[in-house]
Amino acid sequence: MKFASLTVNNGSVVVYYSRMGSTMRFPTGITIGKDKTKTGNKFQDWDYRTSSVKGYVEGSALMNQEIRKILNRANSILESEFAKGKELSGNELKIKMNQAKTDTELKFSAKFLDMYEQFYEMKRKKYLAYDKIISLKDYTSFRNLIIDYQIDKEMELLLDNINEPLLIDLHYWLMADRPKTKQTTNGVYTFKTRGGMKQSTIKKRFDILGEFHKYLIKNEMADYSAIVSDYKKSEIRKPKVYKVSLQVDEIYALLDYKFENEQHNKIKLLFVFACLTGMRWKDLSNFSPAHIIYRGKVPFYRFVPSKTRNTSSVMVEIPLHDTAMEILKKTNNLCSVRLSQVNANIYIKEALRLTGMFNDITLIEDKKTRQYLKRWECIHMHSARATFITNLVKITPLNEIMKYTGHSKLSTLQEYLADIRETDPTYIKETFNRPPTI
Repeated sequence: MKFASLTVNNGSVVVYYSRMGSTMRFPTGITIGKDKTKTGNKFQDWDYRTSSVKGYVEGSALMNQEIRKILNRANSILESEFAKGKELSGNELKIKMNQAKTDTELKFSAKFLDMYEQFYEMKRKKYLAYDKIISLKDYTSFRNLIIDYQIDKEMELLLDNINEPLLIDLHYWLMADRPKTKQTTNGVYTFKTRGGMKQSTIKKRFDILGEFHKYLIKNEMADYSAIVSDYKKSEIRKPKVYKVSLQVDEIYALLDYKFENEQHNKIKLLFVFACLTGMRWKDLSNFSPAHIIYRGKVPFYRFVPSKTRNTSSVMVEIPLHDTAMEILKKTNNLCSVRLSQVNANIYIKEALRLTGMFNDITLIEDKKTRQYLKRWECIHMHSARATFITNLVKITPLNEIMKYTGHSKLSTLQEYLADIRETDPTYIKETFNRPPTI
């Protein structure tokens, strides 16, 4: 049996096959520079040993994956026919390759939302298996986005519509303000996706679109390209996310504050415990005193974080401060302060507001009014993790903090650092101190 191969024909990469007196040169759609070597008989950008575009050529990785996909399609056809006892000529293979191309183009004309539903169901099963159904919310939001976009534009997206004009239009559609409802032939439609969306949220939506596009490519329902990721890199600028947290003296001031409402006292203890341990909500909910170990007289809480249990499975050990141990005794090992995360966030904001200690203005804007928020309005249970990291980083080696938090990347750890570290005025004061007059 003879297989097809790759070659370059006047700068175009083609699938070459010759048999029974006929030759096929099937275009892959990939072109390279026409410059040739000094001997004049070989293209400089083509690696003849590996039959691939040379690595220095921009986009070579994508090019090589595309040409390999088409070459594999040709050889799969040859193998399938050979198994039936038939060997194809060059012309016969070309006919079947054109038919396969037509079939692929028909796939591209499939409805965008229909294919996204299949992708969504795959994700739903995955997260359900890992008990992480809350992680599905971004995929749900993207589905709502596409439904809203189609209704607003009065069109039905096809897979073939995933191109730069769509990305541009979708991007600015998300940024623009628009009415909450639209009159349609079926009545008044209420949009689930709000307008005036921030770049950070838009990036999340485009992350899902990029993931969906890769799914389509893998299933040969889209051409191999990096159009979505390239657009994100060049056009969607993720702004700095300002984080707020508590300083050490504020942690203890909150701990000492006596609330009239017992629920506020309970959430206060849980929040302070989280500030002293840096634990995520899910791990707080699953807290078990059975995982406390001692080395000498020092207690450590040892566990595998829920977030990475099915991925890296990194083991985390957090030294427990004396205050943390006192809170465990007061709360009967946290059991009496367990709430849903949504309610916990509501209660901690209420508690911080009542203290009157967190009324300073932040750099974080309200999504609707664009007014700067007070600090208590920006704090939620996960802010305790930022508090833990931000206070430790002043005197603690970063690799040691990562042992406590379970982070494997320094860049991820740094995202938790809150912008509350005070600026030292000494340097400017000493530099620009007025010299004594004579």
